[in-house]
Amino acid sequence: MIPKPKYKTCESCGATFLCQQGACWCDAVELRPDALERLQSEYRDCLCEACLKAVASQPLAARRARASRRVPGGPPVVRRSRH
Repeated sequence: MIPKPKYKTCESCGATFLCQQGACWCDAVELRPDALERLQSEYRDCLCEACLKAVASQPLAARRARASRRVPGGPPVVRRSRH
């Protein structure tokens, strides 16, 4: 049984989007292992299609540079779980 679709808020940009766990559009987005690791370390829940695709297409070097600019002692990083 596929769960009912529900609206979620993107943790990255705040956009509202439809999540259809088990048959969701996000299942078709291919993520490299490093991109998936980043998502799991930075977010607790799903991202909208635009933000997820942006992460998937972002070069590894750009992600590393952005991560190196984080403020030491900033808020704790939370683990993202899909759906």
